[in-house]
Amino acid sequence: MPLYHLHRTMQFACGKHGKAFERDAFDAVDLWAAIDIALGRTTTPPGLDLTSLLLCASSGAMLWTKTFSRETDRLSPATC
Repeated sequence: MPLYHLHRTMQFACGKHGKAFERDAFDAVDLWAAIDIALGRTTTPPGLDLTSLLLCASSGAMLWTKTFSRETDRLSPATC
């Protein structure tokens, strides 16, 4: 199974300046399975909102991305 790398970008839910980044890697049968896994990993620490997901191949090639917004994706209420 191919190895995929997932990059998550987060920002403070209350609008403070600054961003946080997380990365992890996982195996998946194919790209569609990898996207399903990526969408299942949208949990963030308290006080942070997920702003984007970036899925890459083990070679570094970008395969898929998703951007989130408070208005359309029902992110957590603004608290800090």
